[in-house]
Parts: sequence; C-alpha cells; structure tokens
Amino acid sequence: MKASHIKKALQDTYAQPEWAIFFEVADGTGAASRRRADAIAMNMWPSRGLELRAFEIKVSRSDLKSELKAPSKAEAIAQYCNTFYLATSSGLAKGMDVPQNWGLIEVTEGGQVRVKRQSEYNKEPAPLAPPFIASILRSAYQATEGVVQAEISRERIALQQKHHESIEREVSKHLERSRNNATQNQVFIDQLQEVLGENYRTILQDPSFLNAVRSVRELGTELSWSGLNHISAYLKSTAEEMTKLHSNLDELSAPFKQEKQS
Repeated sequence: MKASHIKKALQDTYAQPEWAIFFEVADGTGAASRRRADAIAMNMWPSRGLELRAFEIKVSRSDLKSELKAPSKAEAIAQYCNTFYLATSSGLAKGMDVPQNWGLIEVTEGGQVRVKRQSEYNKEPAPLAPPFIASILRSAYQATEGVVQAEISRERIALQQKHHESIEREVSKHLERSRNNATQNQVFIDQLQEVLGENYRTILQDPSFLNAVRSVRELGTELSWSGLNHISAYLKSTAEEMTKLHSNLDELSAPFKQEKQS
C-alpha cells in the first residue's frame, strides 16, 4: 500500500463539515522547521472540543521500526495536538512496541479507516506557536491552490473540448458541402455526356462549340433546359412578323399597282 492510499482514506474520513485536514505540516517554516507531520486534522465542532489531531503515516515495517526507535521526535508536532495517531496498512504494526500514548489507525485495501487503539487525549497541549500556525496556513494555501488549479484545468479541458467539437462541426459541414458539390458536378457531367456523347471533353474544348454556346446564351436560352424550344419560338415569332410585314407591304402597294395598270 502507498502513502497516498492512506492519505486519501484519511481525507475521506476527516472531511468537512466536521473536520478540516492538512497534509505535510511542519513545526515551522523555513530553516526553523525540524519535524513534519504527515497530516493534521482539526475538529470544527465545539461540542467535540475542537480537537487537533496529528497523524504519522507508515507503509513499510523498516520505516516504522526507525520511527519507533526515537518516538520522542514526534513531540515536535504532538505537543500542539490533543491526540497523535500512527496510520498504517492493516497489520503493519503488529508485534511492534507502539508508544502507549499514541493511537493506532489501520487502513484497509478498500480504503476503510479502522481505529485499532485510541490515542491518549492531551487536555492541555502547548499553545500554538506562530511558526506552527504559519506551517498550517501554508499547507492550507497549497491545498486551496491545488483545488483552484484543478478547477482551472477542468475549465481548460472543457474549453478545449468545446473548441474541438466546434472544429468537428465545421469540418463536417465542409465535407457535406463538398459531397453535395461533387454530386451536383457528377450530375452535370452525366448530362453533358448524355447530350454530347463520350467525347464531351474534346467537344467542350472546341472553340466553335463554345462560340455556339455563347450565341445561345445571348438569345437567353440558358434560362431553361429547353433552349432549342426558345430558339424555335423565336424564329417562329420572327417569321410571323415577317409575314405580317409582307401583308402590310402588299396592302400599301396595291393602289400604286392599280394606278400603274390604268
């Protein structure tokens, strides 16, 4: 089991609103720091005495043996606290001489915190020294900074995801337009091939064909697929106008023809 596993279990157990917990709290800041507690928890309820509790986390028997050889070192932190607990994985401290005034907490693989032995309660701990208070505040700031950075990271990820989704939508729209254009182009090519035959590419490059198309366009026949009907109607209308004009000329010239005959 790793120390982080035990820290997570302590964090879940000593949580708000009853408790506030801080990790890696020294007895001071800067060069004055001599000893560090793995965690400090304070009970927030006056009815519970506003208890201040310290934790020493151990995950290996060799490390624990070294700690138990000089338990007095823990007093640098324990003197300010009401209780002091050794926190280990299940069975790690079995058979070891843990000081009588220390409590023992074991954390299971499932993350459950079990109090195996209660700590003696110090009713009159030493007054909190300014260096120790500064160390607690520094730990609190680091925890808050971690929360803020985590929130910033989540917001950044959310913005990146939103931006990524926006890009995907634009790419999807572009691909859809490209597919539609390709379909329309293919339909146009099929129609050209149907009208002009297999050699439509060669015909399209013929200047005479292009001139013919230009002439048809000038007649306004590009407005409809039935362009030849427009040309036929135009020619028919022109013929009718010519016929009327011929009739009018006959009527106008008739008197002159009669006078000439007489």
